[in-house]
Amino acid sequence: MQLQTATVAIIDDDFRVLESLEELFASGGYDVQLHASAEEFLGSPSIDNINCLISDIGLPGLNGIELLVLLRAQRRALPVILITACREEQILRRAIDSGARFVFVKPFDAEALLEAVAKVLGN
Repeated sequence: MQLQTATVAIIDDDFRVLESLEELFASGGYDVQLHASAEEFLGSPSIDNINCLISDIGLPGLNGIELLVLLRAQRRALPVILITACREEQILRRAIDSGARFVFVKPFDAEALLEAVAKVLGN
């Protein structure tokens, strides 16, 4: 019996962040999907095949917290981890209160992010 590989979607408007996180999660054995915006992610035909979403909070258009609220309104149980360069306590609290499983402030420890994904996936 072959184990199914978990798919992690990553949303960030900074290509360098997308590139480094793609490398990190691919090396961890995950399938990775990259998106430059929340709107692009929502329009993805494979959205229902995602096992975990990592999104930047500070996105143009629909931001990461707004995306999370929208996903919850659609009753999607997708685990969401938010990343941000913002250190404002009010924004970080709002992210958690909106249902983010973890919030990481940039620059963050890559191994800790990998561990957080494994935890939300039950690994």
